[in-house]
Amino acid sequence: MIGFMKRAESLPDAQSAARRLRRNLTPSEKVIWGMIARSRMGVRFRRQEPVGPYIADFLSYDVMLVIEADGLQHSENPADETRDQRLADAGFRVIRVMNKLVALEPEAVEDTIRRAIQEQLSQARG
Repeated sequence: MIGFMKRAESLPDAQSAARRLRRNLTPSEKVIWGMIARSRMGVRFRRQEPVGPYIADFLSYDVMLVIEADGLQHSENPADETRDQRLADAGFRVIRVMNKLVALEPEAVEDTIRRAIQEQLSQARG
């Protein structure tokens, strides 16, 4: 794992921000958390997890998967592209789910997450 990604190296400010974010989930994050909480999908996720200088909306170390619930401000954002690349370099797969899709088609979002988990599990085995 790349040094900046080690959880123990998370900045105290990032940990404080993560605690605040956990208390104030967006409506989309609440829906996604309901889908993945308590290992409902066979792997454990953490919400608002500090990872180096970043805070992942949802992260599973079991399958090295990050799920981001995003609004329109994140579409084609260069900062998000850099962040995703750094996470990928550290071994994480990042999937981004638009808030509007979470609201309109939660079943499709759940299917996407399940598929990503299965792909990550298959990749780890193969």
